[in-house]
Amino acid sequence: MKSVLYVLATVGALVATEASAQVIDLSGRYRCIQLCRDGLVGAPAFITQNGWEMNVVNEVGEPSRAWVDWVGHIWAQSYNQGAVYTPDGIFITFDSGTVWRRDLGGPVAVAPVERYRVPPPIRRGPVVAPPPEALAPARTAYDGPWGVIIQTQYGACDPEYRFPVQISNGNVIADTGGMAAFQGQVSPDGSVWVSVAGGGQQAAGQGRLSANVGSGTWRGQGTNGPCSGVWQAVRRG
Repeated sequence: MKSVLYVLATVGALVATEASAQVIDLSGRYRCIQLCRDGLVGAPAFITQNGWEMNVVNEVGEPSRAWVDWVGHIWAQSYNQGAVYTPDGIFITFDSGTVWRRDLGGPVAVAPVERYRVPPPIRRGPVVAPPPEALAPARTAYDGPWGVIIQTQYGACDPEYRFPVQISNGNVIADTGGMAAFQGQVSPDGSVWVSVAGGGQQAAGQGRLSANVGSGTWRGQGTNGPCSGVWQAVRRG
């Protein structure tokens, strides 16, 4: 149990600031840009939201009741799958790999944006982060090694965790030991979102980094119930 909770805390580390406790309004028109049903790339989808509850209509016109089950994540009942949304509400990535982008006008990008790609299936072997010298040249001000400290404030998770992560081209890379599927991204303004799922447990949220430090809160759902707390990050080297 401890090892799985460690993964949840690790990959949920760069997550929700206090402001994220307020759910953003996802209401509006979207366009499907990746793994769309029936190949309907560019087809519209719609969300009508009221608080944590919402109604969604996908790119083939199928309606579903949905809700925010935790900040950064929604569950669509009729589709029987969840989805992660970015802090700005621009992108929504479903468990199936389908990606919606908020319709802001202009042409629809047929090729998906790399940072919103759904992670591959969980691997049985260890996932090892590449060494710094193997990474591509830095493209954001936050690229490089970071040290993270997580403290649990609520729930049945261990009190504190310390671990390294690597940011490469704005992508947050963490070694989950093959126990969970992970994705994370740092925007040019320093906002961070991370999600993880594995073994019936999951965590998600968003936060913010400055040039050399970061802080915020995290939350997740483990086999013993929900956990949440605070995190701090410091650049290494």
